[in-house]
Amino acid sequence: DHPIGRGLLQPMLVPRAGALVAASDRWTPAVVLESTGTSWNETGPLAGAIEPDAEGERPGPLPLMLALERDRGGAVQRAVVAGDGDFLANAFLGNGANQDLGLRTVWWLLEGAGLVELPARLAPDLWLDLPRRRLALLGIAWLLLMPAALAAVGWRARRRLRRA
Repeated sequence: DHPIGRGLLQPMLVPRAGALVAASDRWTPAVVLESTGTSWNETGPLAGAIEPDAEGERPGPLPLMLALERDRGGAVQRAVVAGDGDFLANAFLGNGANQDLGLRTVWWLLEGAGLVELPARLAPDLWLDLPRRRLALLGIAWLLLMPAALAAVGWRARRRLRRA
């Protein structure tokens, strides 16, 4: 129910996230992102059979991102703590709602709460909507006609070189 995560319907890909525990009496924590109920915090080595069996491991859902707020003399301070920031790396930014989550986090930190609901701008040319007939013609042109034309040009060049 936090403004950062409100309205995000797609899952996020958080590759190496660590579970968090809010242990401060100065900040008011709110869970922004949490793992599924089938997860757990693995404390043993990541080798062999990985199962929730070691002492100290907790079952999910586990908080992966916390939003913190505190009052400092009438002004509100905000902070966000994530178990891992790789979800904002270029390799993972386009997965699920990772980009939306990152943008919403920045807007919330900047206290642009009214702008938190804005969707991320996507490039206008991500999809090509063509009728089936045109798609078939493009496929034939690029898969059959273009290679045939290049082969003909190569054959002609070879023939000219042999004559010279």
